[in-house]
Amino acid sequence: MWFTWRLPFKDKVLDAHLEEARDFARLLYVWFASFLKHTRDTAASQELALPARETLLKMIDLDVQDRGELETILGFMGQVPNNFPRIKEWLDDQL
Repeated sequence: MWFTWRLPFKDKVLDAHLEEARDFARLLYVWFASFLKHTRDTAASQELALPARETLLKMIDLDVQDRGELETILGFMGQVPNNFPRIKEWLDDQL
Protein backbone atom coordinates (compact mmCIF):
# COMPACT_ATOMS: atom_id res chain seq x y z
CA MET A 1 0.00 0.00 0.00
CA TRP A 2 1.39 3.41 -0.96
CA PHE A 3 0.84 6.44 1.18
CA THR A 4 0.54 9.95 -0.10
CA TRP A 5 1.92 12.40 2.41
CA ARG A 6 0.01 15.61 2.60
CA LEU A 7 2.16 18.31 4.09
CA PRO A 8 0.66 21.59 5.30
CA PHE A 9 3.08 23.49 3.06
CA LYS A 10 2.19 24.80 -0.35
CA ASP A 11 5.79 25.54 -1.40
CA LYS A 12 7.83 22.76 -2.92
CA VAL A 13 11.12 21.63 -1.42
CA LEU A 14 14.16 20.79 -3.49
CA ASP A 15 15.37 17.24 -3.04
CA ALA A 16 18.93 18.55 -2.77
CA HIS A 17 17.96 20.61 0.28
CA LEU A 18 16.41 17.59 1.97
CA GLU A 19 19.48 15.50 1.19
CA GLU A 20 21.76 18.20 2.59
CA ALA A 21 19.67 18.45 5.78
CA ARG A 22 19.69 14.66 6.19
CA ASP A 23 23.48 14.50 5.71
CA PHE A 24 23.97 17.30 8.23
CA ALA A 25 21.77 15.52 10.76
CA ARG A 26 23.75 12.31 10.30
CA LEU A 27 27.09 14.10 10.78
CA LEU A 28 25.75 15.88 13.84
CA TYR A 29 24.60 12.57 15.34
CA VAL A 30 28.01 10.95 14.71
CA TRP A 31 29.80 13.95 16.24
CA PHE A 32 27.56 13.92 19.32
CA ALA A 33 27.95 10.17 19.79
CA SER A 34 31.75 10.59 19.54
CA PHE A 35 31.62 13.45 22.05
CA LEU A 36 29.65 11.33 24.53
CA LYS A 37 31.99 8.35 24.06
CA HIS A 38 35.04 10.54 24.61
CA THR A 39 33.43 12.02 27.75
CA ARG A 40 32.56 8.57 29.10
CA ASP A 41 36.01 7.15 28.33
CA THR A 42 37.77 10.12 29.92
CA ALA A 43 35.61 9.93 33.03
CA ALA A 44 36.27 6.19 33.34
CA SER A 45 40.03 6.46 32.81
CA GLN A 46 40.37 9.26 35.36
CA GLU A 47 37.82 7.74 37.74
CA LEU A 48 35.55 10.78 37.55
CA ALA A 49 31.79 10.96 37.83
CA LEU A 50 29.96 11.45 34.56
CA PRO A 51 28.95 15.09 34.08
CA ALA A 52 25.30 16.06 34.34
CA ARG A 53 23.31 16.84 31.19
CA GLU A 54 23.45 20.58 31.91
CA THR A 55 27.25 20.42 32.18
CA LEU A 56 27.53 18.54 28.87
CA LEU A 57 25.38 21.16 27.16
CA LYS A 58 27.52 23.97 28.60
CA MET A 59 30.66 22.21 27.32
CA ILE A 60 29.18 22.06 23.82
CA ASP A 61 28.04 25.70 23.88
CA LEU A 62 31.48 27.13 24.70
CA ASP A 63 33.19 28.79 21.78
CA VAL A 64 36.90 28.36 21.06
CA GLN A 65 37.96 31.51 22.95
CA ASP A 66 35.94 30.54 26.04
CA ARG A 67 37.48 27.05 25.99
CA GLY A 68 40.97 28.55 25.92
CA GLU A 69 40.16 30.84 28.84
CA LEU A 70 38.63 27.93 30.75
CA GLU A 71 41.75 25.81 30.20
CA THR A 72 43.89 28.67 31.53
CA ILE A 73 41.70 29.07 34.61
CA LEU A 74 41.70 25.34 35.27
CA GLY A 75 45.49 25.33 34.92
CA PHE A 76 45.72 28.01 37.59
CA MET A 77 43.25 26.16 39.81
CA GLY A 78 45.44 23.07 39.67
CA GLN A 79 48.28 25.16 41.11
CA VAL A 80 46.25 26.77 43.90
CA PRO A 81 46.84 25.15 47.30
CA ASN A 82 43.91 23.26 48.80
CA ASN A 83 43.80 25.62 51.79
CA PHE A 84 43.62 28.72 49.56
CA PRO A 85 40.98 31.10 50.98
CA ARG A 86 37.59 31.02 49.33
CA ILE A 87 35.13 33.74 50.22
CA LYS A 88 31.66 32.49 49.37
CA GLU A 89 30.01 35.92 49.39
CA TRP A 90 32.38 37.16 46.68
CA LEU A 91 31.63 34.19 44.48
CA ASP A 92 27.86 34.39 44.95
CA ASP A 93 27.87 37.90 43.44
CA GLN A 94 29.55 36.53 40.31
CA LEU A 95 26.86 33.90 39.65
